[in-house]
Amino acid sequence: MFRNLLRNPGLVLTAIWLILTGMRQFITVTVSDPVIGLIALVAGILLLRKYHTVRIRKTLGFVLLGVWLIVVALLDLSNVQFADSENLMRLFGLIVGFFIALINDERKRRRWGLLFLSIWLLLRGVVVIAEFQISSEADILAVFAFITGILIFIDR
Repeated sequence: MFRNLLRNPGLVLTAIWLILTGMRQFITVTVSDPVIGLIALVAGILLLRKYHTVRIRKTLGFVLLGVWLIVVALLDLSNVQFADSENLMRLFGLIVGFFIALINDERKRRRWGLLFLSIWLLLRGVVVIAEFQISSEADILAVFAFITGILIFIDR
């Protein structure tokens, strides 16, 4: 099992980032924010390194996920915000979620972690497009992120 985890360290770090991101909604620890950002940055770099030359059609979702994680991390670590940066990242996440769902659909064995990752990214983007407000949206997405991270570990 441990060897399977090490096959894709970028996805493992993505799972850890999702778990910590989910927990951050309920546990306020400001010291951990830079650590969470660094985890996202390293996860994104590792995903790009692993998938940038492999059959792009089958790995485009992972490449986009790597880019998305790097941008999220850089925005998080630099505290730079521009007009609608959150909405733009959610829309970019929607695109990433779509491609992750396509990858998961092409696999012989569906992986629940990837399915939940794509749903989580799609939900974040749909909220922006539909322009509706759910009173506990942040809590729902945080729980979903936490569960997604756990499922990615179980899939490995």
